[in-house]
Amino acid sequence: MDNSFHMPRIGDMAPDFEASTTHGMLRFSDYIKDHWTILFSHPADFTPVCTTELSSFAENGKWFADHHTKLIGLSIDSIHSHVAWVNNVHEKTGVYMDFPIIADIDMKVAKLYGMLHENTSNTAAVRAVFFIDPKGIIRLIMYYPLNVGRNMDEIMRVLQALQAADENACAMPVNWRPGDKVMQLSNDYDRDVYNGDLGTVTRVEGGMTFVDVEGRDAGAHGVGVDRGDAGQVVSRRRPDRLHVSSIQRASGRPAGAVEGPERMARMTDAQAPEEIAPDTKDWTWVLDAPCPECGFVAAAYAVADLPGTIETNAAGFQRVLAEPGATVRPDPQTWSPLEYACHVRDVHRLFAERLRLMLGEDDPLFANWDQDETALEQRYHLQDPAVVADELVAAAAEVAAVY
Repeated sequence: MDNSFHMPRIGDMAPDFEASTTHGMLRFSDYIKDHWTILFSHPADFTPVCTTELSSFAENGKWFADHHTKLIGLSIDSIHSHVAWVNNVHEKTGVYMDFPIIADIDMKVAKLYGMLHENTSNTAAVRAVFFIDPKGIIRLIMYYPLNVGRNMDEIMRVLQALQAADENACAMPVNWRPGDKVMQLSNDYDRDVYNGDLGTVTRVEGGMTFVDVEGRDAGAHGVGVDRGDAGQVVSRRRPDRLHVSSIQRASGRPAGAVEGPERMARMTDAQAPEEIAPDTKDWTWVLDAPCPECGFVAAAYAVADLPGTIETNAAGFQRVLAEPGATVRPDPQTWSPLEYACHVRDVHRLFAERLRLMLGEDDPLFANWDQDETALEQRYHLQDPAVVADELVAAAAEVAAVY
């Protein structure tokens, strides 16, 4: 059976693994021990929808901690990409993703958890959410497509439902929210029942008893009720629900802004992007020292690793260019994913040519190349993302073959 289509089921033990994360190497079973855990995947770093989602998880981090729940993300990107993305979002929005994000570049965990759906993408994880209880058992699974962001209110609601159901041996009716009546399943029909552990009970109907959960601190699981001296229900408490604040996202728009097709259309010449100040830094120093911006360590790669690394990077760009918003700049002085992809494609072509010259000539001469002039001359912002994706993969394969 192809592991790509293996899918753990509700009630299964969560498959264990060891992986590189933004918090270092991590054994999953050790990380989740004695806690509720939400494991969630996203298609790619540096994309607008994923940025809003993970920012929302981060903003609500205290709420999840208060509910005894750990968070852990995943995408099929490198650890360098994750670190750069986390730093970029923190710098642009002030939101810090302080939970670990798995660098699943070999797709090992994505295959283990059935996050790759071949009719959607073979290289990008769908937006999966796994709710795992303190015993390590999968209790609830959600799947969203690549182009629809998750509903944070629903994630918080079902977490509270699972926790309340476990603590009170009850079930939740349709559209249940914290503070609503819960259901106690029964074999008794058509008679009044009182259960001292759960509180006052309404009439049993068809084996289902609707009850108010006994009063408790709503901040714990949000299912309490306030009772008067005589025990009658005075008012039902609902916990304050946290929402994503209207901060500026890395996409350059406030949370909740409409992202219609007109916002995602490629820019015309009349809407040419602001010219970016030329980068004059000498980047050759990253061959000798780690990059503080993205965490890249050149010394960690052997020459034999380069072909596979180059082609894997190109596959990552394919996923990014398929995302809505690939043409949108995070800010006026930062290239869009499309513009970066055009640049990487052209760098691959340039390096392949220069490598051929070095291998074929004793004293080769290289023509000058200016990346900023090239971006303007070739109008990177107007190029077709799908075409660029194919061209980048071909250019990466060409330079990888030279190595």
